[in-house]
Amino acid sequence: MGKQLRTLVAAVLATETFFPRVLFADDVVQCFPGDPVFPSFDMSCQSDDDCAVAVHQINCCGTRQALGINGQEVGRFSEDEAICELQYPSCDCADFGIRADDGQSTYDPDELGVVCAENTCTTFVAPK
Repeated sequence: MGKQLRTLVAAVLATETFFPRVLFADDVVQCFPGDPVFPSFDMSCQSDDDCAVAVHQINCCGTRQALGINGQEVGRFSEDEAICELQYPSCDCADFGIRADDGQSTYDPDELGVVCAENTCTTFVAPK
């Protein structure tokens, strides 16, 4: 039984080395491989000042989604996103930029904005 347990532990540790799955509080981050699992974040707001833009990578090509989140969630999002980005291998495919909630895309994160609309933080692209 002891040898089987050691073998199982070694297999789990090896898997975690190559495909880390990270747990922050209740957050499970597993962006690659397999079906992605990424936590949700508070998007509630009372005014535009409550909101922040969070950019989340959604595939190995580098395509990203601009999320509108409550500013108090930025630290938690940043920790989770750093893990997610490390899980993706480099792929030889097209990066389609950053897609905002308004359906527009950009390659420049400085063109992203966020507003509080109907008590929800919502992202948009505002070209310079």
